[in-house]
Amino acid sequence: MIFVLLGFTPRILEHEQAKMREISDKHFPDNFVIQVYQGYLVDITQYWEPFPAARKAIENNIYGGNVKTMAEKNAFMVKNCFDRLKSYVVDGQLVEEYVLDNVKTLLECLRDSNVTIRWLLLHNNCRSVAYREAIRKAYDAPLLVHFIL
Repeated sequence: MIFVLLGFTPRILEHEQAKMREISDKHFPDNFVIQVYQGYLVDITQYWEPFPAARKAIENNIYGGNVKTMAEKNAFMVKNCFDRLKSYVVDGQLVEEYVLDNVKTLLECLRDSNVTIRWLLLHNNCRSVAYREAIRKAYDAPLLVHFIL
């Protein structure tokens, strides 16, 4: 929502470096491809290129080494969450009593899994070829597909 609202205030995008730095640090520290509407993705590193304050603010968080680190972290989370899910999906284990007793850990695993999958799927659509290649090299695509299934 903040991305859409900033579109109506180009003065902030162009000139307000302190505000843009705060917005970037708070809302876009590790997400640079965002979903605006169903199926409409925006790579803010490219979209904010014409706006000096916005470009400088996002470049503080999003650069080659940091993208590689984020991709490796999410690739590790795929393996970690997949192993955790395999331990839960055992014949006869996910009965009502077990789920109610372990709802906190099950929801934590589900939340981590969803965040990881969402990050990888969104950021595979970034415009920068270098960033996209760094992301694709970090994880095992067949494992991700198996993980989603």
